[in-house]
Amino acid sequence: MDKGLHLPIILQLAAVGVIIAEIIIPSGGILAILAAGLFGYSLYTVFAHVSAEAGMAFVAADIIMI
Repeated sequence: MDKGLHLPIILQLAAVGVIIAEIIIPSGGILAILAAGLFGYSLYTVFAHVSAEAGMAFVAADIIMI
């Protein structure tokens, strides 16, 4: 696996974990904002540092996961 993909994958998994926590813990949307930030930064790092094709793959994975 490419070294540039480790951080975005970790951020994606953390965002999914935060979304699951948002379902369980009533936070008034704070966890949802955190999850959106994690997804956004993950996509930014993929598009900026890896490639557009990998970025589109991450977007497709986000749509499937959510």
